[in-house]
Amino acid sequence: MKPTFYPRLAWMGIKKNARLYVPYLLSCAFMAAMLYVIAYLAVTPALYTVNGKVNGSGTSAVAMTMSLGSFVVSVFIALFLFYTNSFLLRRRKKEFGLYSVLGMDRGALSAILFWETLLAAAFTLIAGLGLGLLLSYVSQSALLRLLSLPAAAFTVSLAAIKQCAITFIAIFALLYVRGVLSLRHAQGAALLKSENVGEKPPKSQWLLVISYLYRLRALSAQKHVCAPNFLQLHGEV
Repeated sequence: MKPTFYPRLAWMGIKKNARLYVPYLLSCAFMAAMLYVIAYLAVTPALYTVNGKVNGSGTSAVAMTMSLGSFVVSVFIALFLFYTNSFLLRRRKKEFGLYSVLGMDRGALSAILFWETLLAAAFTLIAGLGLGLLLSYVSQSALLRLLSLPAAAFTVSLAAIKQCAITFIAIFALLYVRGVLSLRHAQGAALLKSENVGEKPPKSQWLLVISYLYRLRALSAQKHVCAPNFLQLHGEV
C-alpha cells in the first residue's frame, strides 16, 4: 500500500464534507488567532515598559487581565472544540462505517482519522497564527493609544506562539484519542446508523467555572506578592 493512501483518503474525506469542515476549520483558526492575541498582549513589553522601566498607567491590570483571559479562553476553546468535533465525528461515522463494511480494520480507520486531525491542526495553526499576527498589531496599537503610551515597535512573541501551539496540539491530540476510542467501540453496522443518534450538549461547563476561580485566586496572590517590588521600583523612578 502506498504511503500516501491514507493521507489521500483523509483529504478526500475533508473535501467531500467541506460543508461541515469549512466552518469548523475557520472557527478553529479564529480561536487560535484570539488566543495568540491575548497571550501576546499579556507578555509584550510595549505595554508595560517605557524607557526600560515599568510603566504604572494601568498596565499591571492589563497584564493580569490578559493573563487570566488567555487561560479562560484556552479552557473555553477546549470545551467548544470537543463539542463541535463530536458533532463532526458523528456525521463522519457513516463514512467510516462504509469503510469498515468494505474491509478496513480499526487500524486503517484510525490512520485516516489521524491524517484528518493532522491536516486540521496544521491549517488551524498556520491560518490562526497568521491572522493572530495581524490582529495583535492592531490590538497593540489600540491599547497604546487607550493607555496614552508612546508608540512602540511591533514584535512577534515566541512565547505567545509557543503557548498557542502547545494548547492546540494538546487539544487535537485529545480529539484524536477520543475519536479512535469512539471508532473502536462501535461495529460497522452501528457506525452506519450513528448519524441518526442525537447529540447531547456538553455537561462540563462547571470545569470552566472552577478553573476560572482557581486561576483568579492564583493571579490575585501573585499580585499581592509582586506589589512591594512594584512600589519600590516606582519610588526609585
